[in-house]
Amino acid sequence: MQISHAHPIYWLMAKRCRLPFVLILFTLALHAEVAHAGSVVVNPRLTSDFSIDTSSAESVVRQIIKPGMSDEEKVLACWRFMLDHFYHWHPPQEDSVPGEVHDFAKAMNSYGYGPCFVNTPVLCALWESAGFESRAWRLSGHTVPEVRYNGAWHMLDADARGWHRGQDGQIASVEELARNPSLFLLPTGRSDPYYPFAFPDVVSAPLTPWSQPSKMMDLFHSVEDNQILNHRAVTGHPMHLTLRPRETVILAASNQGAWNRTGRWYLPQHIEKDDRSALQSGPVDITGALGYGNGELLWRPDLTDARTLDLLWLGSGNVKAGKGGLEPDRENNEGLAVFRVWSPYVMVGGRIAMQIGATIVNNPVFEISTDGGYIWGPLTIDKWDLGSGPGSQAAEVDVSSRVAGKYEYLLRVHLGKTPLAAAEFATTFQLAPLSLPKLRPGRNRVTAFRGPDEGHVQLVLGEQQLAEARYHAKASGVMSTGRIEPRNTGEPCAVIYKLTAPAALTAISVGGRLTMERAENQFVEASYSLDQGKTWQPVWRQANTSNSQDPEFEIDKRLSFTNPAKAREALIKFTLQRNSPFCSVTGIRLYGFYREPQPEEKARLNVEIVWQERHDKLWTERKLRLVVSRFPQEVELACDGEEVRLEKISLAPKGDGR
Repeated sequence: MQISHAHPIYWLMAKRCRLPFVLILFTLALHAEVAHAGSVVVNPRLTSDFSIDTSSAESVVRQIIKPGMSDEEKVLACWRFMLDHFYHWHPPQEDSVPGEVHDFAKAMNSYGYGPCFVNTPVLCALWESAGFESRAWRLSGHTVPEVRYNGAWHMLDADARGWHRGQDGQIASVEELARNPSLFLLPTGRSDPYYPFAFPDVVSAPLTPWSQPSKMMDLFHSVEDNQILNHRAVTGHPMHLTLRPRETVILAASNQGAWNRTGRWYLPQHIEKDDRSALQSGPVDITGALGYGNGELLWRPDLTDARTLDLLWLGSGNVKAGKGGLEPDRENNEGLAVFRVWSPYVMVGGRIAMQIGATIVNNPVFEISTDGGYIWGPLTIDKWDLGSGPGSQAAEVDVSSRVAGKYEYLLRVHLGKTPLAAAEFATTFQLAPLSLPKLRPGRNRVTAFRGPDEGHVQLVLGEQQLAEARYHAKASGVMSTGRIEPRNTGEPCAVIYKLTAPAALTAISVGGRLTMERAENQFVEASYSLDQGKTWQPVWRQANTSNSQDPEFEIDKRLSFTNPAKAREALIKFTLQRNSPFCSVTGIRLYGFYREPQPEEKARLNVEIVWQERHDKLWTERKLRLVVSRFPQEVELACDGEEVRLEKISLAPKGDGR
């Protein structure tokens, strides 16, 4: 195979890209299979009989809560899940998130780690999905969760990994442990494990354990600074990934050294040299056995196929697909082609390779957006190299600095007289290995299934961004602080955002971080409109409420609705009135959902599972390839050896043969 002629874009990526060469070879091998790719496969997923689908807190609870369980057994099942899927490390942070990442789906699937103040809200999300009330406590340098059942509160720490029974035989509460700290040393009943490595200090010594339950006892006993927090998980982020024709996703349990360092990620100057070196090497648990994984999302749309026009994103227009690729449909009118790259896992790198046609006149102009198309920036291509045909040119551009820490980006191409002949999008993301299907020696049942027939659009804004640039409409009285905040006491203000979907909306999720002190005649409310603001419907309202010890809290609510007019746009309005120094919203999280039905007769998925088996000291690689033609579909893997570990999973739509 002459890569440089038959596959000019792959040649460029093999020449310049730092992605593993084996990945490029896999893509080339896949090319023959998907040359005439078929239908999309909507939200495909894989799990095994030894693993849990971690796509949402609700999904986890459905799998770990069994009929006949007592309330305590349900609570313990959630706690045990956290021990098996989450480890202690530096808090994950992103530019579009105020503070640390508390979103259950992101924390569990992209990261799989975090200190106590990340672990706590994630565990609370599980408990609340199981129907329990929960809350958090801040102690002297530690955060712990509590759950309410049997008429009382109970503390189960999934970060330091321990809990205690009190004199009545029930799992003790924070206040009970503070009154009777001897329960740490002489508990009447205790967890297994029981503070196996106690509590590492994530700032000063993130990999050094305290290693004594008595240290934990001191945290509870110093009651002067114990306070209840409004610590809630964020729940809006969807783990949707619809694979389009000629698109492949590869999920690897190992990593390429690419992990997310965006947000306010920092290394304090005073931490020890060994710990500093370990932090710079990336996430790892205190035993050194767990780290992080990387994945690749590869898409090479066929720009000569008219069906590809259906895959272009919002804002595209006056475009046709011909033998030479994409070009304006009507001469003398500009053609716009917008491509969307979405990853449910946090992006850590990206490259785009492109080829333009033989006529080098009025080359296409490229722009990139990472906020859903509100703000566009130029994408400069410094050099075009010789392409595959006479006079054609090809180029590759690294967009890692633009997309790191994001989950979506858009590429907009202004088509001139030179057609866009080919394009490839290669995106690297970070994932939590513990969220992947688990394999064990012996027989394993692996199930391929699909998530909901649903797509989504999003607008996610952090406190560091210029939120005002995203306003669809703004009433007077809003302070210019990067937050939604009334300028004057007792006078309401409102801002409006807009979500636009490619199909009729079926649901929205509205969330944000509220800061509120308790005060009369003070409120924050969210509402939506599907008729351009003529009528508004409530989503949620918070009035005169706050924890006096902790004025910040998160709120998210998903609301499904009928949409007889098939509206594709939703206006989201935040209305505030303050009667205290603090009443604001930041960290806006908006998601709009629409039906993306799966044509079942065409839902065929290529699956490759690669794993390692250990015989004595020798590890051997094994593979299974199959075509999934119905969902769900089960397959048995016979894994030999004394130990088995998953290496990677590859998913791609199978070609339709046309």
